[in-house]
Amino acid sequence: MSLTNPPQVLLFDVFGTVVEWRTSVTNALRSALSTNPSTPADIDYLSLAEEWRKSYSHFTRTFDPTTQPFVSVDEHHYTSLTAILARRFPDLAATLSDAQRRDLATCWHRLEPWADSARGLHDLNSRFRTATLSNGNVDLLRDLAAYGALPFVEIVSAEHFGAYKPAPAVYRGAAARFGVEPGQCAMVAAHLHDLKAAKACGLQTIYVARPLEENGDEEAARAEGFVDMWVDDDAADKDQIYRHADADGHFRRKDSVFRSFVSPDADAEFPAERDRYVLYLAYGCPWAHRTNIVRTLKGLDDIIQLVVLDPELGPDGWFFSGRWGSAERDPLYGFGLLRELYFKADPNYTGRYTIPVLWDKKRETIVSNESSEIIRMFYTAFDALLPPACRESHHPAGGLYPAHLRGEIDAMNEWVYDKINNGVYKTGFATTQEAYDANVYPLFEALDRVEDHLAQPGHQPYLFGEHITEADVRLYTTICRFDVAYYLIFRCNLKMIRHDYPRIDSWYRRLYYDESERTRGGAFKNTTFFWIVSDVAVNADRADLGSINITT
Repeated sequence: MSLTNPPQVLLFDVFGTVVEWRTSVTNALRSALSTNPSTPADIDYLSLAEEWRKSYSHFTRTFDPTTQPFVSVDEHHYTSLTAILARRFPDLAATLSDAQRRDLATCWHRLEPWADSARGLHDLNSRFRTATLSNGNVDLLRDLAAYGALPFVEIVSAEHFGAYKPAPAVYRGAAARFGVEPGQCAMVAAHLHDLKAAKACGLQTIYVARPLEENGDEEAARAEGFVDMWVDDDAADKDQIYRHADADGHFRRKDSVFRSFVSPDADAEFPAERDRYVLYLAYGCPWAHRTNIVRTLKGLDDIIQLVVLDPELGPDGWFFSGRWGSAERDPLYGFGLLRELYFKADPNYTGRYTIPVLWDKKRETIVSNESSEIIRMFYTAFDALLPPACRESHHPAGGLYPAHLRGEIDAMNEWVYDKINNGVYKTGFATTQEAYDANVYPLFEALDRVEDHLAQPGHQPYLFGEHITEADVRLYTTICRFDVAYYLIFRCNLKMIRHDYPRIDSWYRRLYYDESERTRGGAFKNTTFFWIVSDVAVNADRADLGSINITT
């Protein structure tokens, strides 16, 4: 559905529509109250946050500017917090000073944007004038825009009109402020009552679905017809798919969904065949990097097609752009987004759109999106199509995953994955001090363990001796990114590889600079793009990390 008369001005509700308040407020309450001896052990911080939000909704809906002096939302947040704590937790409330309650009330100035908000506003600014139209007071909205790097053209608040939505004076006043008719403005919100009031004032209306924000009857609203545009439901899932940390501040990587295998057996569901499979990846992703290294090491370049996506994760997930060596469109189907490939494989798919993806052109489906399993397929599944010298059975040490070392490799993989490969993300994406501390120290303890491992007999020059194994590949993709990205941007900054881990640094440099036949002319160096790695990490920092208050 589209708007019949494109608006000149887009007016955005903010709380719940542009920023996600539940996680930020819950974390702020937990951070401020959890160490207080008077805080009950069974306190439900999320429930407390939701009650606080409910008091705001009641306040703004019942405020009457004709009989009451104007009270800012900041002041209401303070008084309502004071009242809620006094009623529910009187012993705790008695220990908090006025200054502490006021400071906690300002947590509403530091709410994380939804994953698509900043980039979406940036794109919309090229076609429309964008502005807030929120019940939040002006200072609060300015702080939210700065905190979340939200590029609104103007900040417009209910405070400007001495009333609160859904009062008609707010909607009509916003249009007048821009010097346009109400019909030349569109109200964008995740709340149907807001849009219904805006429509009654002559504005166009756009509903954006957000998780847990609207409990009303959407079917009845559609029938009533006060919404001009309904944003696709999948937009409401974007933040759940791409939000990094859970509500408690910890990052937990979700399991991959597609877990089939290519087999050398000609009768298998996915038999090894030349030019049947396509590997989708982006150069910035360390998990996808594993598969690119092994594809090169095994000489599969002419057997498995490679398709490269843009190195950045956009608001709609991984996408094609033509930048930095990526494809302009998916060469198979002309898709612009990776998620379209997922939906082609399964129209009812509801998970995350991750890379790498190994695609079967014959069955037109995803074989696997789990990097650790894709690289093991590459070791042997296609060997019959390779020259004898490239086959694992002809490798003097048994190949990348030799039988006599599998127990040791698997054991090392387990802690390297948890503490290092994934540890940098659990550290970098932490949104609370507790979550950061719980992961940064184990990360460096694990790096210390690798340094000690390389000092032991039989563990040089590679992790398990004279030959490169899977363990080297899996560790390399994190170490090559460590000093250039994770150290500064992900706050993994207790030590640096180049200065503090001489054995790891030597091991890493040997892999990177080796352009001999051992690495098929530079499998590690030729698949490592430092300028992409650092740029992608900086953008991740700007979108997700830079404004989180973590002490390192």
